[in-house]
Amino acid sequence: MLDLDAPMAKGLDGCRLAHASSDLPILALGRRAEPAWMASALRAGADCYLVKPVDQELLAAQMEALLRRRNDAGQPATITVRDLEIDLLRKKVRVRGELVPVTPGEFRLLARLATNLGKVVSSADLLRAMSGYDCTEQEAQEIVKVQVSRLRGKIDKDPSEPSYILNVRGFGYMLERRSGSQSSREEQPSRFLCIRGPDGIKQVAGSTRGCTEGFVRPVAGSASPRGSFAAP
Repeated sequence: MLDLDAPMAKGLDGCRLAHASSDLPILALGRRAEPAWMASALRAGADCYLVKPVDQELLAAQMEALLRRRNDAGQPATITVRDLEIDLLRKKVRVRGELVPVTPGEFRLLARLATNLGKVVSSADLLRAMSGYDCTEQEAQEIVKVQVSRLRGKIDKDPSEPSYILNVRGFGYMLERRSGSQSSREEQPSRFLCIRGPDGIKQVAGSTRGCTEGFVRPVAGSASPRGSFAAP
């Protein structure tokens, strides 16, 4: 949902940006009711435009309709990752069959990760999914870090050993299909190839020290997730 009147939403430019950076449906809200403006919002990437103030029942029904269309296009209504279930239609989260209370922002963050299962999503992208706002990457990292921490406290057995939402250093976050905590994965990489170092391409054993660029990849045969442990 994108409020085109919000200062940080940047109007139609914000709608174009949201459309370009996400495949989620966009429900745009605004005070302007001129047909030409509404048509411009739809051409900018909105899937629906509603004039404010919006009746809450109508708003909820329109959101459900957008999700149904997405589901009909091949997106499952529920995404399951081991013991974690994300119901995109009903906006519900369950862990081991138990309903977990989450805020709307937390749900949108988790849904963005779930619809990109196994892929890295940047902090800026996650913030746009949560609030529709844009800010610097550093600011996005700080805001998303807090939200991810709260989510981990709700979905992980031990939040200090997160196993669902993993931090891909320097790149963002990903929802991990496989079991195992982030710290246990960090203990595994004993062989890394540093793409660019002070002495050219070199082997780095158990460390990314010496890299001048924050990108590493596992040597063939390493059990570490691709690109999961980047240089600081």
